[in-house]
Amino acid sequence: MKRHVLPAAAYETFNSYAKPKQYLESLDYRVVIKVDGLEAGKGVVLPVDKEDAHRALEEIMVQGRVGSAGDSVVIEEYVDENEISVPTFSDGKTTRTLPPGQDHKRAYDGDLGTNTGGMGVYAPVPFVSATDMEEIERSILRPTFRGLELDGRPFVGMLFTGVMLTSSGPKVIEYNARFGDPETQALMLLLKDTDLSQVLLSCTNGSLSDATIDVSSDFACNVTVTAAGCPLPDYIKGGAIVLHPLPKDKHLHDRHSTSLLTSSYSRCANLPRQHRFRRRAARCFRGTRAFCFHNWLKPTRSRL
Repeated sequence: MKRHVLPAAAYETFNSYAKPKQYLESLDYRVVIKVDGLEAGKGVVLPVDKEDAHRALEEIMVQGRVGSAGDSVVIEEYVDENEISVPTFSDGKTTRTLPPGQDHKRAYDGDLGTNTGGMGVYAPVPFVSATDMEEIERSILRPTFRGLELDGRPFVGMLFTGVMLTSSGPKVIEYNARFGDPETQALMLLLKDTDLSQVLLSCTNGSLSDATIDVSSDFACNVTVTAAGCPLPDYIKGGAIVLHPLPKDKHLHDRHSTSLLTSSYSRCANLPRQHRFRRRAARCFRGTRAFCFHNWLKPTRSRL
């Protein structure tokens, strides 16, 4: 991002414990700590103050809380504004961007609790205007794909870009070279008369400009129900899930297996598609009544 002058929060990357410890001491603003390895969307720590940041850094890099994923960390300026996820298909030359989604990471209502891989999402994001998306394309997406091409690494596939909408314009928070979870569950419901496999194939053979991608103007919502305690390591697993008949406009997605037992976070989600945003959200939450299990983290409407 620095090499191609992309708008982003201030950040530095570290591969040992001593230097980031000194770096934290030099800062006069709140930070975010990100591990470099794969952590299923849960590799971000949001310290509340400098003492908390030092404690988190020690747990990650000295105590090995996340294993080898914590061998390298990014310490980044904390930006407390609206974050959205912007999914873009690319065949190395042509790009096609889908509507943005906004997921909610914290485990509890009111944006409280530990970061998870995502407790719910809606798409598109009602407060993101066409002008906002044009600016994201101009200042972030086009320079990103152009920069990768200039580096001799033209991007092919799906790039999920985390963008923070700030008073000074959009800023890059992260990139994921894959579909986002749980954003994709909602986004897929917005595709009409679109063969996703053909779109992905067109990314690999350079024909994305000819691919049919028809996006509904409706809204879609995903609410996640998890075992209590997720995403911490000691949450209860193996409990039977009781599934009642689903309303005809709801969908149930089991992320990990065919058996209906509690296993991990993001076990089940249901997504209606509705033209009106608030009505869609209300019906999505009502749909979670169709299943229950012992010691669950029950969703409430204030989560989204």
